[in-house]
Amino acid sequence: METEVPEEKLREFFNKLTANSGGKLSLDGFLKLNYELYLNRTEKEAKKQFSRLDKDASDSLEFEEVKTLLRENWVLLPERRKELRAQLDKFSDDEYLDMELLSDILTKFGNDPIDEDNVSTFISDLDWNADGRISKDELTIFLLRGHEWDSGERMKSIDKDAVENVDVTIDKKPPMYQRVKEEESSEEDEPPHGQSMDEEEKTPRDGKSPKKEKSKHGKKSPDSDVSSLVELSGNDDDDDDDDDDDDDDDDDKASRAEKTSGDDKATRKAEKEAKKQAKKEAKRAKKEAKKAKKDDLASNKSAEDPDEEEKET
Repeated sequence: METEVPEEKLREFFNKLTANSGGKLSLDGFLKLNYELYLNRTEKEAKKQFSRLDKDASDSLEFEEVKTLLRENWVLLPERRKELRAQLDKFSDDEYLDMELLSDILTKFGNDPIDEDNVSTFISDLDWNADGRISKDELTIFLLRGHEWDSGERMKSIDKDAVENVDVTIDKKPPMYQRVKEEESSEEDEPPHGQSMDEEEKTPRDGKSPKKEKSKHGKKSPDSDVSSLVELSGNDDDDDDDDDDDDDDDDDKASRAEKTSGDDKATRKAEKEAKKQAKKEAKRAKKEAKKAKKDDLASNKSAEDPDEEEKET
């Protein structure tokens, strides 16, 4: 069975543990190795084993010195995970584990009994949200999904590869599991290379073209203003409609002429605003003149037919 584990896989695991120690396994790295392989020995027992393996007394272990240990325990990992799940299934998702329960799980799951000091170390490392309690999710993440454990420091994150390769059969997804998935989703939401966030906002996700804005700063286009002024002036007779149509034609011609001219944008804008204002004043004056004319007609009629007015009263 030992030959079933490729040496390349064992060496890759060893290289990860020794990435920051020059390719040699320190005592701290060896303690982490015990956690990774679910060898729930006390720190004292782990130090004794480290000394036995360190045959040249260099205070570090090379790959050849731990290769046999890795191979012997690597093949047992699937069975150990299965045993751990069986222990975890005894507790509900909302149940919290105290020192006694945690010690019972680790002792049954591990090779050797685990003392109270080591259980305290486990609790310190597992309690990632610092609420003083260990949940089923926290224990599952630590033992089945990998962890970052270095000289007793609190667990900080989980290994993404371990998340994808290990199936944990619990209904409620752990918060840290969700956090990893959210981080992966946020990477997918980043704009394509070479495209700014502003450009991304301009391009809808459904691929449709964005609706055109009326104009800058929320103002309507010149044509819209002309239409609004026509509505405000009223439709007293057909002559007004004809005048408006002529005005629209004039605006179109002027607009095309302005596009082809090389005048400065600011100048064109000022001219357009002046023309618009003049047109507005002309329409207002025209409307007032019509109203005054109607009032004069009504006044003249009243003066010409006084008898008719008396009859009405």
